[in-house]
Amino acid sequence: PGVALYGEGALVLDGQLVLDYFAFMVRPKSKGGKGNYRKHSRQMLHRMEEWCSDLRGKDLRRLDLGRDIIPVLDSRTNRKGSIIALKGFFTWLRTNRHLLKSAQDPTLDLPVPQSTPEKHRRRKVVPFANAFAAAQHMDERMRDALNLLVATGWHVTEAERFIREEESEILLDPPGPKVLAALVMRHKSGDMTSTPINSTDQLESAQRLKASGTFPARLNQRLRAACAAAGVPAFTLGVMRHSFATWAVEAGATVPEVGIFLHHKSPETTRKRYVDTATPVPQIPVRSLRVVR
Repeated sequence: PGVALYGEGALVLDGQLVLDYFAFMVRPKSKGGKGNYRKHSRQMLHRMEEWCSDLRGKDLRRLDLGRDIIPVLDSRTNRKGSIIALKGFFTWLRTNRHLLKSAQDPTLDLPVPQSTPEKHRRRKVVPFANAFAAAQHMDERMRDALNLLVATGWHVTEAERFIREEESEILLDPPGPKVLAALVMRHKSGDMTSTPINSTDQLESAQRLKASGTFPARLNQRLRAACAAAGVPAFTLGVMRHSFATWAVEAGATVPEVGIFLHHKSPETTRKRYVDTATPVPQIPVRSLRVVR
């Protein structure tokens, strides 16, 4: 089901095939899926719907990179997203559905564009004083959501999953030195993870949110209003993970320690993508040509 076969075994991209791919993306890894966040999967679904229109009626096994794909990409505003979606889809066709061979995959030689230097240079960290000032103009539910991200360094989607999923829980007085509580949830990899909490205020925020079962709506819109009321530059929840990592390093934590806390596989991920700080490198003895008068 979901595969349109015509004539001599032609494989044609249609809406049902795209929906099958979407179902694979959101299915947990433990059940044979990719386990992607639903928001990311919906973005890929939208890109593949565009490809459905552009490749309508063409045999996917006979596509040519230069003839059929590059001209379409040249007309796209989001070239990178379109490439990522198409490459992921063809990988699924090859490795999961076994509907075409590697020699029939025109995306194998299609590189994913690197992020622009401007994106890497863009500062994603909110000064703690600004976040604190904005919090003074929030209601309790809104402040609880921000407080949870400040305490854990989670992605917003992770906070939403912790609040909504029944298997997530709060362990009071867990094993380990000087740990007030631990927030337990299932990571996108499928593994259960535990994040320590050491502040009573942050623990109470997590308990209230978990009891409510829902994440506050339109939070970024309300956050911008709170920033305006506080007289600080507007920011969104999406930068709180970067801010968490930078605040921790500025307070004396090492990059590897922060990476372990955030469940990064490599300290380089933490260093390159999440820490934005002027923390100096270790000092070494340097001779001086000071003029003696």
